[in-house]
Amino acid sequence: MAIIKAFKNLIKHPIVMLPDLLLAIFILVLAKFTLVWTGVEGLLATDITEDILRNFFQENLFQVLWPLVIFFFTTFIIGVGEKVIKLELIANVVRHKKASLGYALKHKFHFFFRVISMKVLIFLIIALGFIAIFWVIGYLVFLIINPFDYLLANQASTVVTILLAASGLILLKLGFLFRYPIMFMTKTINPYRVLIESVKKFNKNRKFTFQVWLMTIIVAILFGILTFLLSIVPWGVISYLIILIGVIHHTWLDMFIFLKFKEKFSKSLSRQKLP
Repeated sequence: MAIIKAFKNLIKHPIVMLPDLLLAIFILVLAKFTLVWTGVEGLLATDITEDILRNFFQENLFQVLWPLVIFFFTTFIIGVGEKVIKLELIANVVRHKKASLGYALKHKFHFFFRVISMKVLIFLIIALGFIAIFWVIGYLVFLIINPFDYLLANQASTVVTILLAASGLILLKLGFLFRYPIMFMTKTINPYRVLIESVKKFNKNRKFTFQVWLMTIIVAILFGILTFLLSIVPWGVISYLIILIGVIHHTWLDMFIFLKFKEKFSKSLSRQKLP
């Protein structure tokens, strides 16, 4: 069973968790540095009131804004690099090859800019989708109902846009679920073609894709419950344990999706010379 096998692979090849672990440590250190740089850490040590908080950001807006921009930009770039290394390691494990960190580092830039391009494409698709839903469909619903009842028009347009947005996000998640296995385990590496191929696989295997996605949701809920229960325990080390659990969860998620992809599409993969 892929769920159990994914956990077994993490135990057998713990190196696949190293990128996520290093990223978590990096973000913690950078967040600490950013709090000190912006002066927010000193502010948190005092009795904060709404007026103090408002005055602080009014007087130090530029000092706070730039470090935050640098923080998010740095974590994004480092995060993409970490993602590429981790997925390269996972792809090798799934192919029953050696999970070599040196090999993953050597081939990092083969996928680095492609992953960034794919993330940008997905962001644009989501942005355009939200514009179409909220500004076009929502507004049309409002215009149709408004002549009869203004309050009902507001409520109906809100409900319709929320339902359509939620449905759209779920469909995108399902449609792009296999984007990384396709990029890292097949000859298709062009970001646009990867997304198209992922959508095609969803259209031809809707039940299978939904089942894979549903299992990731169930496991995420179980990890969430475990994290919540641990957070109740008043012990300083627990916070580090929670970080480790998050690393295990995120690495397992990618491992599971790669395993299910290979399980379903192994015949088509065998006909290709894998990168």
